[in-house]
Amino acid sequence: MSMTPYNERDLYPSSSNPDDGNESVDSSDTQDNATPTTDDSAGSNFAKDSSRIEPHTLIHLFQCPLCSLPLRIPFRLPCGKTICRSCLPPLKRREGISYLQGSINGSSEGRREEGFVCPWKDKGCGNEQIPAEHALDDCGVDVVLGRILDVFEKVVKDYEDGQRQWAGTDVCVRWNTTTLAAEEVVENKTESNEAMIYPTKQVHKATLRAGRYLGTYLLAREGGLPYDAKDVIYEEITTINDPEKELLNDDSSTKLDEFIYEQLKTAIRDELDCQVCYSLMYDPCISPCGHSFCYECANRIRDNSNLCPLCRKKMYISFREGSDPVHAVLRCLLDAFYTDEIKARKEAIEEDGTYDDDEIPLFVCTLAFPSTPTYLHIFEPRYRLMIRRALDYGNSKFGMVIHNLYHDLAAQAHPDHPPEPFMQFGTAVRIEWRDFLPDGRIMLTAVGTHKFKVLRYGMLDGYYRAHTQRVDDISLAEEEILEARELAAAASRNNQTADSSPLNALSTPQLMQICMDFLEKQRTNSAPAVRERVNRVFGQPPTDPAIFPYWFANVLPIPDEEAYKIIPLTSVRERLKVAATWPDMLEDSGWYVSFSSNKDVKLINHQVNINLLLHHTVTPHPLSLDQPF
Repeated sequence: MSMTPYNERDLYPSSSNPDDGNESVDSSDTQDNATPTTDDSAGSNFAKDSSRIEPHTLIHLFQCPLCSLPLRIPFRLPCGKTICRSCLPPLKRREGISYLQGSINGSSEGRREEGFVCPWKDKGCGNEQIPAEHALDDCGVDVVLGRILDVFEKVVKDYEDGQRQWAGTDVCVRWNTTTLAAEEVVENKTESNEAMIYPTKQVHKATLRAGRYLGTYLLAREGGLPYDAKDVIYEEITTINDPEKELLNDDSSTKLDEFIYEQLKTAIRDELDCQVCYSLMYDPCISPCGHSFCYECANRIRDNSNLCPLCRKKMYISFREGSDPVHAVLRCLLDAFYTDEIKARKEAIEEDGTYDDDEIPLFVCTLAFPSTPTYLHIFEPRYRLMIRRALDYGNSKFGMVIHNLYHDLAAQAHPDHPPEPFMQFGTAVRIEWRDFLPDGRIMLTAVGTHKFKVLRYGMLDGYYRAHTQRVDDISLAEEEILEARELAAAASRNNQTADSSPLNALSTPQLMQICMDFLEKQRTNSAPAVRERVNRVFGQPPTDPAIFPYWFANVLPIPDEEAYKIIPLTSVRERLKVAATWPDMLEDSGWYVSFSSNKDVKLINHQVNINLLLHHTVTPHPLSLDQPF
């Protein structure tokens, strides 16, 4: 099946394309990516085996950048750094924070009101996506990393219990550090002698009493190995005492290194299974709660729930955060220790194709929204075939898109180019319930999982299939930056313009409160039976601001052009600003009329509200006769 690239030109004839929310994030290299290279001159085959991770490179992965000790309760920061929990800077109350996930009244399940200034501020941390001030709720204990450090401690204990059998395993290690000029020069510097301050390389050495791997770890644990050590070289004590003596490959230190290496490899393997697919992690990523999963398994978790399957904490995970969503430390361990197993896993995934969720069938009919139900009556043969295939081979998933709202405008603007048949942004849905009728028709309920952008599409047996790109929301930190910027601009007289929206001056909870007040007014003027039926069909209004605009659009009888506006948006605040305009739009159009004392008028207006709320339908695509029921 050939696919045609989606042409965005036809969709927005009078304005620029909406933000698809999938820009790459530029950030400086993190701690995990900046591992030093290590040279070993011991001369043994084991030490020179290029397939093995070097001792200092391995231990450096687990050192705290602040105290240089092995991580004690590893604490992951949003910028990608990992430090000891005890090295966390002093907490302070964050000012100007009003957007709290899962709240409309200012309360919060987490601790977003508490935060700290990142130790790497002005040193690579701090940009549009990740501010230098981190919320405590965006950080978490790295569970897998903590368990791997426990493995090191167990190996140390086992060595100490059998230390006598490893006599003669001493190794000398040398490394370099770079510092500025002497302190007295710095204190007395003036404009005339600033040029005298220059980097100075210092050479350090130490004796390791337990071979290279374990000895390097013990040296770091004792505080003797700085985090910024470079050009690390290991030498046998016998080589130093007698340079002409040729070393044998079966010397005691090499045997110990090989024993420790295999012991670490076996024990660490038990900690690297994904708790979703129960296989060795492939492209491991970490959630804010500190649990690690395969990259695609994390996507599957978010398709079904926003709760971590292990601790049930909300997973405000966004793969747009940081320079790399993959856990670089775990990836380094996987590549170093388990190359063959990772290669076999990759081949199995590519052959099976179960992770390729980017290509999905499309149902061109009506709008669907994430986390909200859609009720469908499928009777066209092509779409009945599509649904059966989705149930049999597609994990019960398909995409919902609406017909091209600008079809006529695009045809007039580009008569030589056929307009695209549907809008570029849609929602992936998962079939929750279905009923096959005797005549072949299908009644089903589907719930939105995530939004997507169509990149390419083609036709298969009468229905469309498309290669899509997932559209995720920006992170909570970015939401806070956006809100603070708009509120500050609204408060500044110099930045006030006649074209600026008054909604920019409202906080995110205030925007949501506008919608909630409108709902409360409608409920007050509705009969109890109507309220009960609305709640039964659409459910109670969600308290999560990220989901509420979708529910609001699903309930209100607004034009498709208005409802579609929130689909491409990746900011909760921007979606709420659009939703906050709908109450006035409906009242101005006569949908809501103030009830008078006349009983007949009151009943007529009441019936209008019932019809519009409960019998709201959307005109389907001209090629499809299937409609929501």
